[in-house]
Amino acid sequence: MQERPTGPVLIRAAQYVRMSTEHQQYSTENQAKVIQEYAAKHGMEIVREYADSGKSGLSLAGRGSLQTLLQDVETGATDFEAILVYDVSRWGRFQDTDESAYYEYLCKRAHIHLHYCAEQFENDGSLPSTVMKSMKRAMAGEYKLLASNCRESHDSKGDKQWRVGRENCGGALRGRHKHPQEAQSIEWHLRRSRSHIKG
Repeated sequence: MQERPTGPVLIRAAQYVRMSTEHQQYSTENQAKVIQEYAAKHGMEIVREYADSGKSGLSLAGRGSLQTLLQDVETGATDFEAILVYDVSRWGRFQDTDESAYYEYLCKRAHIHLHYCAEQFENDGSLPSTVMKSMKRAMAGEYKLLASNCRESHDSKGDKQWRVGRENCGGALRGRHKHPQEAQSIEWHLRRSRSHIKG
């Protein structure tokens, strides 16, 4: 009997994608492309997809696919060992960062590892990774709050005030999507943290 050729065993993974109405950068197609590239690079195969389209990341409410994903994880109805997400903000822009951490912990408790495919850090539990992830969660929540405040300014004060508000908010809004500015913000927070430790 001829033996079948054996290759490396791929890690079975599920992907989660979410798009609200923010930016084309975050289209589900773009997310899926980055996730697929990450999977191929890390020896994974995507066996299931969960997608929330047109859904805000502020809360779990209304995000049926994420709710299903977490339910599958908690009940053991999974056929995968990892969850692939584009970045921290796609997991959620929760105003309470502990909420985002809790949902990730549910996966960790079930021995399913969460990967943020487009982030500049590995979600490996190390101290640098934990610090970066915590800051990204806070930045994701703050961005959503800032965007909401800008829209409220437009709705309540008219176009002229909106233009002024957009100039004030624009730097922060754009900075969330450009790595150099984002890196500067992170470096500032790290320097501040170090100064507090030294003090």
